[in-house]
Amino acid sequence: MKIIDRRIRKLEETVAHHEIGGPSPAEVVRERRRRRLEGSGLPFEEGPPDPLLYARRKRPTIAEVMRSARTWRLAEAASRRAAMEEQKR
Repeated sequence: MKIIDRRIRKLEETVAHHEIGGPSPAEVVRERRRRRLEGSGLPFEEGPPDPLLYARRKRPTIAEVMRSARTWRLAEAASRRAAMEEQKR
């Protein structure tokens, strides 16, 4: 029983600590990315949100955001590959 009580107490502390304020997980990730890029000497540019995700006038799910980002990365990689092929010719 003590184990269950301790686990519940830890969960309640976690929830209570999160409700106090603190940055959201998205803000933490964004800040880490900004610091990492600035540390390596690259500029931090946060692009505008994907208009297709917000077309329905509601917040997209995490899965939709991740799919959109993956699609964007794949398209960008394909365009870079095509540009490299053009340079080789």
